[in-house]
Amino acid sequence: MIENNPISNANQASKIKDKKILLVDSSERIRDALSLFFELEECDFLAVGTPEEALKALRKDTYDIIVADYHFPGLNGLEFLIHVKSNFKKTIEILTISYNDSKYIEEAQKAGIRNIVQKPFSAETLILHLSHLLEKERNNKR
Repeated sequence: MIENNPISNANQASKIKDKKILLVDSSERIRDALSLFFELEECDFLAVGTPEEALKALRKDTYDIIVADYHFPGLNGLEFLIHVKSNFKKTIEILTISYNDSKYIEEAQKAGIRNIVQKPFSAETLILHLSHLLEKERNNKR
C-alpha cells in the first residue's frame, strides 16, 4: 500500500536520490513543477519537452528511470519508450496518460511497458511509484 504522509514520502524520496531520472512531457508547468520538486529532494533530474529532445539527452547520458507522457505530435511517448526499452535494457520506463483510456493502457502493455501512471498525479505520488518500482527491481535481483 502506498502511504501518503510527509515522513513516508521523505523515506521514499531517499530511495531514488542515487538514480538519474529523465522526464518527457510537453507541459511546461509539469516539467517546472517536477523539476523544482526533484531539485528540492536533491535528485538527478532532467525534464525535456519532446521525445526528440529526450533522444538527444540519451545520446549524451544514461538514465535509470524515464517517465514519458503518451501524447506528442509525431513520435508519441509509447513509441519513444519502446525505443528506450530495446536500446537501454537497465532503464525503468514509465508511461503517463492523461485519462484512463484502456486503448492506451492495452497498447502499452502489449509493447511491454507495464508501468503506467494516470494524470493528474502529484510529485509525491510519482516518488512513491518510483520507489516501489525500485524496491520491486531490487527484490527481483535477489
